[in-house]
Amino acid sequence: MKKILPTLMLVFAGASMQTQAAPEEAGGNEMEEVKAQTTPSPVRMNPDKLAGVDLTAGEPFIAPEDLLEGSHRPRGDSLYWGKELVVEVFEDDPATHAIAEPFPVDEYVMVLSGKLILTDADGQVQEFVAGDSLMVPKGFTGTWQMLGNYRELIVVERESYENAFKAAEAGGSAKEEVKVQTAPSPVRMNPDKLAGVDLSAGEPFIAPEDILEGSHRPRGESLYSGKELIVEIFEDDPATLAIAEPFPVDEYVMVMSGKLILTDADGQVQEFVAGDSLMVPKGFTGTWQMLGNYRELIVVERESYENASKTEEK
Repeated sequence: MKKILPTLMLVFAGASMQTQAAPEEAGGNEMEEVKAQTTPSPVRMNPDKLAGVDLTAGEPFIAPEDLLEGSHRPRGDSLYWGKELVVEVFEDDPATHAIAEPFPVDEYVMVLSGKLILTDADGQVQEFVAGDSLMVPKGFTGTWQMLGNYRELIVVERESYENAFKAAEAGGSAKEEVKVQTAPSPVRMNPDKLAGVDLSAGEPFIAPEDILEGSHRPRGESLYSGKELIVEIFEDDPATLAIAEPFPVDEYVMVMSGKLILTDADGQVQEFVAGDSLMVPKGFTGTWQMLGNYRELIVVERESYENASKTEEK
């Protein structure tokens, strides 16, 4: 096996769970791509899986020469397999792995248990514990050390993730895509911004007719803008918004503060509070209600997000 990064191989379980995969896009503009789909509902991240309950045992995928210390017994499951994003949970024994070849994807990581220590190619060391979130950027090289009962949630862009696996299965790697880049370092999500400190005021983007109640004064910041993923923090006043047009992107949401109530087109209601995470799938319609001091972290696929923003500007 070629040298592949540790969390990339989460598809040991996820590959067999692609029953959640949406049909392939047939082309056309953003609206046409999602109108043809059955209106989907938000997907709550399975709390048992996040807690490490009954995770599926996987085949070892780290090459012996890359296992610097410890043991390797991967466990994990797919939580969401959408048109643009994949969300998985992964757990392994304490170990240190060499990341010799450039990391083939942008990967958002939320540490759920244990401790993660990443050392980049320049020797810079960063430590992350349960509750910390970070981006492992495409092109990263160094070492990946997991301590304690290590468990993580990851979000990756689907196409790039699948391509990396195809390359691995064919005996190649995604190295050629990123080898010309300077090896980047992991990016810790800014804790002040996550806490809502000094967020920038934004321009209102909800049409007045879609504000069913409350007010709309968006605040937020970009936390990461990579080759494949964008991570942002967003805050707004209490309000209920109509999502009349199909949601244009897959959007991973971590509720940081307040309460979110989503009602889909069939009238199904789901409530989420601080600490809950979910996927708002591409094509969702319904209502979006924010209560209290609402704040969220979102992860989206870059190209689709930028295309949707351009459509809104028109």
